[in-house]
Amino acid sequence: LEVCPTSNARTGATPPDAEHPLFALAEAGVRIAIDADDPALFGTSIEGEYAFVAGRAGLDFLRARVADAIDASFASEPRKQALRAALREG
Repeated sequence: LEVCPTSNARTGATPPDAEHPLFALAEAGVRIAIDADDPALFGTSIEGEYAFVAGRAGLDFLRARVADAIDASFASEPRKQALRAALREG
């Protein structure tokens, strides 16, 4: 599942007073990739979305979501392995 927290909040897909459902979904085992939906319109970036997620759930949670994105990507297996190694190192 691709999730764009800022646009979800600004479009009303996520109620303003509620915690974003991505945290409960991840806990339930759903693979989640964090993304930035239309950065020019919503005034965000992938870095901003990552900061939002890390600020609420921590870096380990964010790294797990980046790993989910790598696993779900159409990259070749060698490229996925390189990305996973870079994620572990960095």
